[in-house]
Amino acid sequence: MKKWVIFLLLPLLALILQSTLLNYIPSGRFKPNIILMIVIYMGLFQPSLMGASVVFFAGFLTDIFSGSIFGTNIFLNLLVYSVSSLFSEKFYLLGIPLGMFFVFLLSAFHSSALIVILYMAGRISFINEGIILTLISQSILTALISPVIFLLFNKVVEA
Repeated sequence: MKKWVIFLLLPLLALILQSTLLNYIPSGRFKPNIILMIVIYMGLFQPSLMGASVVFFAGFLTDIFSGSIFGTNIFLNLLVYSVSSLFSEKFYLLGIPLGMFFVFLLSAFHSSALIVILYMAGRISFINEGIILTLISQSILTALISPVIFLLFNKVVEA
C-alpha cells in the first residue's frame, strides 16, 4: 500500500516540479521531461498493474494540466510504458550509456508523436526547426539526467 501511495505521488510531484522550479533553470525552454522518466522507469522496473496504473495516472494529470487533447498523453505514455516493459529484463545488460540512449529514443518518439498528433488535430499550424530543436534538446536532457533520476526513484521506492 505504501508503494502505491509513493508511486501515485511521483507524477503529481513531477508535474509541480516541471511547471515551477524547472522554469528557473537558465536553460531556457529546454527542460527534461520528468513525467516521461517516471513512465520509462515504471516500464523498466515495475512492469505490472501498478506500473500501468501509475503511467495512466501520469498521462491523465499531464492531459489535465497541459490543456492538450484529452487522452493524448495517456495513450502515448502507455505506449512508451509498453515498449519500456518489453526491455525490462534486458535493461540491466545495456549499461548506463546504452540505457541513456534508450531513454533518448523513447523521449524523441514521445515528443515527435505528440507533435504529429497536435499537428493533425490542428492544434499547431506548422512544424519548424525551432520545434525540432526543442524536441531534440529535451530528449537529450531527459536522457542525460535519467540515470540520476532512476537511482533517486529506486531509493524512494526502497525506503
